[in-house]
Amino acid sequence: MTLLFLALPSSAATLTVGPSGTYGSLSDAIAAAADGDILVVAAGVYSEQLDFGGKSLSILGMNGRDQTLLVPPAYQDAVIANKGETALLSGFSILPTHGRGVVVENSSLSLAQSSIEQAEGDKGGAMAVLSGTLSLTSILVTEPTASYGGALYADNSTVTGTGLSFSGGQATRGAGIYATGNSKVQLTDLLAMAPTSTGDGAFAWIDGGSLVLSDFWVDSPGATTADGVGIYALNSNVELSSGTFVGARDQSGSGSGGALYAENSMVDVQDLKVEASVAGQGGALAFSNSYATLQSLDVSANEADKGGGVWASGGTLDCSDCSVADNRAASGGGLYLNNVLFGDQQGFFEDNQADDGGAIFCDSGSLSLSSSLFEGNLATLSGGGIYQSSGSLSGDRLVARDNHATAGGFFWGASDLTLSESRFSDNSADRSSGGAFWADGSLDLSNSYLENNVAAVDGGAIYARGGLVNLQQGWLFGNE
Repeated sequence: MTLLFLALPSSAATLTVGPSGTYGSLSDAIAAAADGDILVVAAGVYSEQLDFGGKSLSILGMNGRDQTLLVPPAYQDAVIANKGETALLSGFSILPTHGRGVVVENSSLSLAQSSIEQAEGDKGGAMAVLSGTLSLTSILVTEPTASYGGALYADNSTVTGTGLSFSGGQATRGAGIYATGNSKVQLTDLLAMAPTSTGDGAFAWIDGGSLVLSDFWVDSPGATTADGVGIYALNSNVELSSGTFVGARDQSGSGSGGALYAENSMVDVQDLKVEASVAGQGGALAFSNSYATLQSLDVSANEADKGGGVWASGGTLDCSDCSVADNRAASGGGLYLNNVLFGDQQGFFEDNQADDGGAIFCDSGSLSLSSSLFEGNLATLSGGGIYQSSGSLSGDRLVARDNHATAGGFFWGASDLTLSESRFSDNSADRSSGGAFWADGSLDLSNSYLENNVAAVDGGAIYARGGLVNLQQGWLFGNE
């Protein structure tokens, strides 16, 4: 076991605790200790509350958490640091009965190589931090229960951690994490299994602070009715990198954002995968009046009524190297965008399905696409690739092939299109017009290929209903 120590003064003493130690109980040793002392604790069961009492101590379970058990009296919190101390606790199993595991208030605690089981409280089950600092290393939390923050509750606090496992847990909000009051939570190497809530944010709920997660896996979060089954973020900064959400599910089917719902927030995503998640809007991700930068995002096999992969209303979404595949919705199999500024570079939209907008449904707003691929998307009604009722679409170096719809095999809409250096092939309007394009706005197409597109009625390549069509240096062949 790796031991951690606080910076010690030269006069620090080492006190032994246990059946053969100088002190038989933790409370007696703490009472005798001075700031900077080390308490070395032998294996055993300690049936007491551990209160640091304002002293900056290092308390070490030398035989590790499996053999050093802290069992406070029923309805008492197990560990308390609330008098301004800077302390360390390592190597314990913390086993409260109808009480919280760890409470830090106006203090700083490093908690390492420990576990907390079946803790419960109102604000914070396993851990509660109020105007304090908590540093976590190698922590296991099992089946916590709270109204807010089953595993962790943070108010006006800073929490950092690495090597964390949260198993189960129930809360009204945030069965894993609940952060408020401009708290800053930064965690890496995190596994969260099956957190459940009755309200928003089954895994994490944050308002007015920052949440930074890296190298994480969140599996099967579930909520009765929720926005953000995985993470609910309001007026916050969220950074997610090298992570996975699997199987997030809003049972009501009316919430927004299976893995993430962000409102009035800044979101930065890098190398994130979301799969097999379900919500009413945004099976994987949902954004309301937020600014999101999405890099190497992979959303697949998610479902929603609007936006099987992503739903956004207001704000800006910038995507690069993203993959949106095999998602399903009534509107916008891949993405549903309402009055959004959306940009994509080198994105892949494949095998998504909807009634309208197999890959993208855009209800006003602007789309800017560069080197994007649309392949194998299907709309049972209009716009196999893209459905856009109004706004604008600009793009270069697009490839759209093998997309299908009743009308507008690749595109259906009344927006204005400016496209260049692109290729549209093997798309079809199976029961109506516009094998590649059904356009009721202007269409400006340059240096592009339209080949082997098919329409059942009119316009094998292009059906122009009312706008101007300008083709420059284009190639049209094999359309019918």
